[in-house]
Amino acid sequence: KTAKLTKTPWPKERSQRTKAIQDALAANPVPITPTDLAKQFLRGNAGQIEDILDALCSLGLARKSRGKFTR
Repeated sequence: KTAKLTKTPWPKERSQRTKAIQDALAANPVPITPTDLAKQFLRGNAGQIEDILDALCSLGLARKSRGKFTR
């Protein structure tokens, strides 16, 4: 049998979404696109995720290079 990947529920509140994105970035060993990051969440929205990632970059909590983000 193949193991089924479980997706994290997409939080309703923005502060919880930000924390979920930070946790997902920390768990990824390589830079990731907002679209690929959205696939890790149930009903994840790549546009919202990119907005949060851009905010994290402006705060120095994430880095962006060639359209991919990392912690």
